[in-house]
Amino acid sequence: AGVVHEKRLLLRERTATVELDATPEWVCGNAGSSGFYRVAYEPDALERLARHLPALAPSERVSLLADAWARVRAGQEDIGRFLSLAARFRDEHDDAVLDELVGRLSYVETRLVDGDALDAFRAFVSELLGHQLRELGWDVAADEKDARRLRRGAVLRALGGVARQRDVVAEAHKRVTRLLAGDTAALEPNLLDTSVAVVAREGDATLFDTLKERFPKETDPATQRRYLMALAAFEDPGLAARAEELFLTGVVPLQDSAGFAHGLLANRTARAPFWSTYQTRWPEVRARTGGAPMLMRRVVEATGNLRERRQLEDAKAFFQSTPVPEAQQAVAQTLERLSQDVALRERASAEVAAWLKARRP
Repeated sequence: AGVVHEKRLLLRERTATVELDATPEWVCGNAGSSGFYRVAYEPDALERLARHLPALAPSERVSLLADAWARVRAGQEDIGRFLSLAARFRDEHDDAVLDELVGRLSYVETRLVDGDALDAFRAFVSELLGHQLRELGWDVAADEKDARRLRRGAVLRALGGVARQRDVVAEAHKRVTRLLAGDTAALEPNLLDTSVAVVAREGDATLFDTLKERFPKETDPATQRRYLMALAAFEDPGLAARAEELFLTGVVPLQDSAGFAHGLLANRTARAPFWSTYQTRWPEVRARTGGAPMLMRRVVEATGNLRERRQLEDAKAFFQSTPVPEAQQAVAQTLERLSQDVALRERASAEVAAWLKARRP
């Protein structure tokens, strides 16, 4: 799937070093992404490959991002190099590749940056993909293909969900207002979930009350769940507290309780207060699963949204003193994953900040 001007190109896989003889200028270490392995490129090889992204198949571009991210998580690569690679995807049009890219950028924004670095990272994401939404627009042409619609959805997740770009949030607010007023054409289906969540995140008490009243009356399950989950996204402290109370008092339907708990622990404002409630009012939290083992596992997994070392230690102590027999595996897996996430945060936060600082003129 590729070629290089140099006679030899060195690639590293986790357990083996492979030297490839080639005459072209670049080479993909997993052609067609058909191999069940990771590829670790030497810096110069990755740079050459990054210069030829359009020549790679979409599946290969997905693998390139996924493999680079796997090295970051394993502590084998500075996250700055991953971000430099991500910056090469400015003109990516494939929706699957954009999904992979936006997912990684969302992780960085959610878990690895705060303060000035958070603002700078959001600005980076806005600069990276903002031109794509200007090109695509919000409205769908009559003959528009599904791939373009999915691409628009991924770009909106980046600009509204990750970058919090002001003009994008403002436009989403206008369209969600129209939607709630009965204009079903206000938002194309691929934009609904992101738009409602983005608007709710910065919403006021009026919007909170509207969604709270609307969700139980909706006959469409997807719309009902969309409005319900948006209630867990409000970042105003008072409204986040009201969302927590909805969870504890049983307003949230049983089948959605675990998802709602995930939403609260993913919410920057609600996370710490709800984590405290999670521990101190555990019998009530547990009761929201109705004794269903699957829901109990998902409520446990929601603690994976915690970020800090002290929260990790609290979680370990909590689950040790409060066993959850029906979710033992979920407890072990969640704590293992959370340990990795916390270690990555401690290792990579400064690296992200340094990379962002180096980008400034």
